[in-house]
Amino acid sequence: MADRDLVTRVLAKRVRDDARIDSVMSMNVVAIDARSDVRDAVRAFGHHAVRRLPVLNGGRIVGMLTIDDMLVAYTSEFAGITRGVTAQLLFPHAMDTASQPAVVGSVVG
Repeated sequence: MADRDLVTRVLAKRVRDDARIDSVMSMNVVAIDARSDVRDAVRAFGHHAVRRLPVLNGGRIVGMLTIDDMLVAYTSEFAGITRGVTAQLLFPHAMDTASQPAVVGSVVG
C-alpha cells in the first residue's frame, strides 16, 4: 500500500484500524522486471498512470521505482547534455578559438 492509498482509501474513509489490509490494498499491481529497459518503465508509467513500479526479480520484489526517481535522474542527465548548448547561448564567442576537434572515446589505430 502506497501513501496515496493510505490517504484516499483508509484515512479519508475512516476505515477502522482493525480492518483487513486486503480490503483497502491496490489490486492488479503493475510491476516491472529488474532486467527491463528504462524505456519500459517510462512506458509503464505513462500507460498505466501509476506513480510507483515494484521491481521484480524472479517473482520477488527487489525494489521500487518511482516516477520521482525517474524525474530526478532525467533532470540530471538533461542538465549535463545541455550544459554546452547553454554555454554557447550565454557566451557565443567563447567557443570561437581555433582548436582541434574534440574526440569522444578512444581512437584505435
